[in-house]
Amino acid sequence: MIFPEPHAIPYYAFTPAVPAAVDSHGNAVGEVADAPVTRKAIAFYRRYSQEPISADTVARYVSEVTMLVRKPELYFNQDEVDIAGRRFAVVGPGVDGDWRNGPWAKYNKLFGGEIQLRRVG
Repeated sequence: MIFPEPHAIPYYAFTPAVPAAVDSHGNAVGEVADAPVTRKAIAFYRRYSQEPISADTVARYVSEVTMLVRKPELYFNQDEVDIAGRRFAVVGPGVDGDWRNGPWAKYNKLFGGEIQLRRVG
């Protein structure tokens, strides 16, 4: 790995219920760990933020963040991470950085990958 990982991020693993079950939205039912495990991150940055307003929802926000990590394969859908005291849910699996269009395609693993995060409140 060629990039430093200066950020200590509390990580909470999601464990699906046994037997497998889903809620009314099709999401897996389970629980998130009570105690975090500290993982490292290269960086994180905001991708998207909005405050949708409707008659049903007076005060709500959606914030999406991308977190860059050394080993994206360690993160899974519905896991949670804590960034600056705020919990974000992992959306989908972690993926390698996409360097195929540049001169670095064969070095993908050196650059780590990214995790997509979302917080709705």
